[in-house]
Amino acid sequence: MKGRTAGQRAFGAQLDSLIDLVSFSVAPALLLLSVGRFRPWFIPGAFVILATGSSDSVTSTSSGCLTIRPIWACRSTTTCSS
Repeated sequence: MKGRTAGQRAFGAQLDSLIDLVSFSVAPALLLLSVGRFRPWFIPGAFVILATGSSDSVTSTSSGCLTIRPIWACRSTTTCSS
């Protein structure tokens, strides 16, 4: 969209990531738990769904650095191992 600032674009990208996290990990995990009537046997399956859905926020770069994109922040942080 025209007229958006860089900060607004960054916020929109983070909001989109949050929506993806809810749509593809939180909602399916809750659906699994509700189908299982919240019995303890279904908790590991819900945990696996949550863990694999949130793994999209950590990516590796070609230089060997790990880029962590937290949902609640508008900026990316990069950590490199020496």
